Amino acid sequence: MKILKPSNYIVLFILAAGLFAASCVSVQQTTAPAPSYKYNFSSLYNPGESDLHPEVRTYINTDTSAIVFYRIPKSELRQLLTDPSSSSVKLQIKYVLRDVSTFEIVDSSSFINSINIKETNSSVFSYFHVKIPAKSNYKLIVSIAGQREKSGKRLIMELDNSSVFTQDYFLPEKSEDSAWTVLYDNYVNEEGIYRISSKTHQGASLNFEYYKFQEYVLVPPYYLAKYDTEVHKPDSVFLYKPGDTLTFPAKGIYLMRPSSQSPASVRFINAGRYFPDVMVLKDMLEPLKLLTGNKEYNEISGSEDLKLAIDNFWLSKSENQKIAKEQIRVFYNRVALANKYFTDDKEGWKTDRGIIYVMLGPPSVINMSSEGEEWIYGENPDVAGVLFIFDKINDSWAGSRYVLRRNETYQSVWAKALTTWKNGRIFTITNN
Repeated sequence: MKILKPSNYIVLFILAAGLFAASCVSVQQTTAPAPSYKYNFSSLYNPGESDLHPEVRTYINTDTSAIVFYRIPKSELRQLLTDPSSSSVKLQIKYVLRDVSTFEIVDSSSFINSINIKETNSSVFSYFHVKIPAKSNYKLIVSIAGQREKSGKRLIMELDNSSVFTQDYFLPEKSEDSAWTVLYDNYVNEEGIYRISSKTHQGASLNFEYYKFQEYVLVPPYYLAKYDTEVHKPDSVFLYKPGDTLTFPAKGIYLMRPSSQSPASVRFINAGRYFPDVMVLKDMLEPLKLLTGNKEYNEISGSEDLKLAIDNFWLSKSENQKIAKEQIRVFYNRVALANKYFTDDKEGWKTDRGIIYVMLGPPSVINMSSEGEEWIYGENPDVAGVLFIFDKINDSWAGSRYVLRRNETYQSVWAKALTTWKNGRIFTITNN
């Protein structure tokens, strides 16, 4: 690993998180963050802020329009009923399409969608159309809200119309109950049957490359490591025509490209049947790399009884079994949420944003721009706060990813977080 010289900016810390107080760190911030949009998008990564959690997928079907598909669990819609005797739920849908570079509005709309939940199965599926006036990159901000408090959810996503080979020109679908349904994420597994639809590329032959997962090595945020720009060789390659059925038989990363020399258009990840959730022992094991050294991790992973070894790891940290169970619940819930929010060419908890999220929890403020994300922990970030800056890197090999601007000053807060978790408590930083 190449060690870089310390950067000129200084990032200092203050963190406020939820659950219960575990530790306290208070530091002044001395540098201003980079310019960003004037919105706080922290609710994107904090599911507790809303009772509604829609999933959304965009698909460019013509040169001038895109379809926005969304899915909402029926159980969540049932909670929105204002009249217990009624079965009708009204959702207010708002969207704003903004140019990435200027953030100026290029299209917007608001409408009401009335849903009879008695006529739905486990989830409600619907869609609406968005005008895309030019070949460009856009930010699409969608708000979906019911008539109850905490029933609103705002989502932000990219809509890339700069080339006909961006992922928005392809619609992944999965076969369920003898019908094709939209795949709202890019998680796949060996048991599923899939297809990719595309009006623009129907009949074309596209390259699919398969890459095995590399062994994960934790690089803490204070390590000044150089960003890995290596172009990897695929473990196998096959051709695919949009509309044909498709399977993903092995765990790893699958990249679809227009040709072998082109950037990836769509990226799929097979990380197991239950991904992004943590449901089996193997999925519980590897995240312990965040909390253990090599020797301790190898002892746990090499145990004849893996369940007992993992249980003993957690239960040995606290004399109070109830608190230990809460610590386990919170840690693996953060792992699952990191998988959901931050997965790119690796599981979400292994990414730069993911390791910060798991160890420190969701940030208080998130600023977004075309260049990346700023995470701030603290109630008054203009005076004091923890600031992490993640630069958006457009990787020609595997697509976009977010890379932390690493700094040596993160070492103290990382050490405090690690000690707190290993002492049987949930890590929290307050602004006291």
